[in-house]
Amino acid sequence: MARFMFSKKTMFKPLLLLVVSLILCGCDNNAIDAASTTSESKRVDSQSLIKEKIIEQNARIEAAREKYNKEVPWNLNIFVENLTEGLEEKEARIALFKFVMEQPYKIRSWHSRSGVELFDTGNGDCRHKREALYYLFKSAGLEVRKVTVLYNYADLPIPPEILNLISETRDFHSGMEIKINGEYVYVDPTWDSGLAKVGFPVNSDWDGESPTRAITGGETVTIPHSDYNNISELYNKYGVRWPRRSEQNKFVRALNSWLDDIRSTKQN
Repeated sequence: MARFMFSKKTMFKPLLLLVVSLILCGCDNNAIDAASTTSESKRVDSQSLIKEKIIEQNARIEAAREKYNKEVPWNLNIFVENLTEGLEEKEARIALFKFVMEQPYKIRSWHSRSGVELFDTGNGDCRHKREALYYLFKSAGLEVRKVTVLYNYADLPIPPEILNLISETRDFHSGMEIKINGEYVYVDPTWDSGLAKVGFPVNSDWDGESPTRAITGGETVTIPHSDYNNISELYNKYGVRWPRRSEQNKFVRALNSWLDDIRSTKQN
């Protein structure tokens, strides 16, 4: 990045002209405050519009589920149109992200359907949510790429009696990155806002530009998909034990039930 150096002598004249210009234009403190208020009002209006769009799209999804007795032929291009029409690019990214993020997190079976499996039931784990956001962003013409993240369940606010059901607390997470302003940034829609009350790192405040919080507040390792051929390579490389089915089944049932209880309990 270029750095510009100014002496006091060379700075004086431009600064004087700037002050005169501000006076002539009537740009006093009141005008600046008014501009700031207008900007804040615009931000609040866009947040309200995004919220309305998400509510309306969820209603359409629910109606489609009731209409079809089998797999719904979801069209992600229509999703994108419904969620982003009338929004600027940054707000459009936020709308798509929040739409996926607010789908409740629930560990369940995985059957890849090119990003639409999350909407078959209206909930899902990191695999379902990553795929949905990945394909929604792609449908919107954005550049995205998948990554895998090594993390530890012990770094999440999960009760010990649930965490102790598994002997290996490390696992691999389905993550993704989006290119913004020429650089890839990490975005994670995993935890829905109903889980914030107990300390999950929810990303409901994403600004549409910066990296989001990671899957946990602890140490994580982000691994590009180009670095490995199959997931078994990562288990061997990082010394992570494969999940035991009997342990995993008990853990999943207990965790899903606890998360449901959190969402149904009003915050004091």
